Amino acid sequence: MMRDRNSREYILHNATLSDYMGLISDQINDPFDTATGINYLKKIRKLVPDDNKMDEYCCEVLDMISEAYPSMEIDLDNISSHYLDFTDAVYKFFVKNIRKLVTVFMREYIFNHKNRKDLVEDYQDSKLANYPKEQFGNKENYVLVLFLKKIVKSFTKDGDLTILDFIHYLKKSDDCPDYVKEIEDYLEDGTLVNYGIYEDIMGYFWKADVRDAMINKLSLKINDAIIQPTLKNMGYDNFISTLIAQDDDEDLQEEEDSPDVVDDPDEVEPEYNEKEINS
Repeated sequence: MMRDRNSREYILHNATLSDYMGLISDQINDPFDTATGINYLKKIRKLVPDDNKMDEYCCEVLDMISEAYPSMEIDLDNISSHYLDFTDAVYKFFVKNIRKLVTVFMREYIFNHKNRKDLVEDYQDSKLANYPKEQFGNKENYVLVLFLKKIVKSFTKDGDLTILDFIHYLKKSDDCPDYVKEIEDYLEDGTLVNYGIYEDIMGYFWKADVRDAMINKLSLKINDAIIQPTLKNMGYDNFISTLIAQDDDEDLQEEEDSPDVVDDPDEVEPEYNEKEINS
């Protein structure tokens, strides 16, 4: 795995502006299944120090994002300076980190007690006379896990939530990045105009190859945060699972960008530092 990463870094070091724009285009067209943790816009910036020239590349990126999100209109008249900061926030939110953001959103939405009660209500009357109480603690927990995919669909595909609701739950996360608030500000001042952006995001989610894996990881989080505490409170200590959900998407952490200079992939030392999704 280390060899693969080093080879990737070696290739990226020799990439051209055209190469980076192509990689960004790939990310935009398939944002959930092409996540690499690399901010290609930052790579372009390092090759384009002139602000005016960088504005041209920013406009290209924004045009591509606008095409991918037909329910979002971008009005650059509100941007009084150069476009890089704005483009960086839009790129991180809607492209580079959208899979992580959707993962966190689903977690925060379901972990809200009132939401969870409402979500399982339609399934409480299901013919579930017997359920493993020692494994789930109560029927609500059992229903939540058993019908999790349908429940997720109810608020990501069939509900009436908006992009502002999406941001509201992202902000509940302890490690919510700054650019989420920036996107909220851009929506409020009209730089970004919403005609159904939430639906566009979830459209990509439901078409993604990683969709089911994301939902499965969510079920592990539900087990750790909801079911296990329920069992402990009920005195079912002997039934408490030791399974811990490992999910890089959900903790809003990402690996460092690749080094600027790589002479030989065999000489690259492993990097274990992580930084927040702000980069």
